[in-house]
Amino acid sequence: MNPPEIERLAANGISLTVMPGNGAQELCLTAPAAPGASWPELAGRAARLLRDRNAVPVKADIFGPLPLAAAAADALKKEFSPALFPATVIDPGAGAGGLQLHAVAGATVRTILLGSVPAACVYGDADADYCYIGGVLPPDPRAPGGAQALAALERIEAALAAADMRLSDLARTWFYFADILPWYAEFNSVRSRFFEEKSISAAAAPASTGVSGGNAAGAALAASALAIKRKLPGAAFAPLPSPLQCPAPAYGSAFSRAVEVRAAALNKLYISGTASIDAAGNTVHAGDTRAQIARTLEVVKAILASRGMEAGHITRAIAYFRNAGDIARFSGLLRELAPGPLPLLTVESFICRDELLFELEADAAAGV
Repeated sequence: MNPPEIERLAANGISLTVMPGNGAQELCLTAPAAPGASWPELAGRAARLLRDRNAVPVKADIFGPLPLAAAAADALKKEFSPALFPATVIDPGAGAGGLQLHAVAGATVRTILLGSVPAACVYGDADADYCYIGGVLPPDPRAPGGAQALAALERIEAALAAADMRLSDLARTWFYFADILPWYAEFNSVRSRFFEEKSISAAAAPASTGVSGGNAAGAALAASALAIKRKLPGAAFAPLPSPLQCPAPAYGSAFSRAVEVRAAALNKLYISGTASIDAAGNTVHAGDTRAQIARTLEVVKAILASRGMEAGHITRAIAYFRNAGDIARFSGLLRELAPGPLPLLTVESFICRDELLFELEADAAAGV
């Protein structure tokens, strides 16, 4: 049997990847924001592309100035009403931004509410059930940072419980910090303790990203996640090492460098936010953005190659730049990563270490 075809489209600045599943299609849409363009109009164009595929969103991630990003979120909600889905709206800084939508076609979608807010969407195919969680905010934005971190993790756990899933089903998490550098170590301590208390070993932790980004609630952080509950015995789910970096728990961060999900139709790879760090866990090329990008791309390519993939298999990516001015200067290096258009957003964000100037996260997929 020939492997299923992954369809990749690019038009008017928007990239759409359509991935066949075992009974449903997964779609990932990337729409960078153009300077001066209308954000509601961008959301409308994205919505039309998905509706043309009879797809509905299960998670929206929107990066931009809060009034504009919120307007895009409202436009998406109107486009797909009465369907409800979680939206994570993040103000990362002055540079670039845009939206990424995860959507599904051919499956029944159930929305989970925490209070009155859409917190997750759940759907399934023959391989697994999938739970996309978004817009997670701690209930008290005035609480100390550690308390807010714990509350966010508990809300993720509550959404999973409502989806009949457990923390051990987590494949991917994202954390966006209003001010990451002063308390990232404290966050890591809270997260590590939370996973340990829930019997999630460091070796089984999800892939993750942690960068700066504000939210409308003024909370210390916002979060989102993906969980996958396998149905078939052959559907494997495993954290992966990075061939060129040490495990993140070696320096106190409870996440995996990548997570692989192997199913009947596709193998998927979720690569954590990756930066210019060496095999001993040390930052390399401090102060040199170009060299940090080159090191990061080398690491990402090595993870892909370890699973028989290459950059052309990337289905979604976000590049985080410490300095907005570097986005225009160095985006060309990223376009050289893969043949053809890369489904990429560029965002201005502080990374988890003061000396890091660049980070890249990516998803990839290949037919079995």
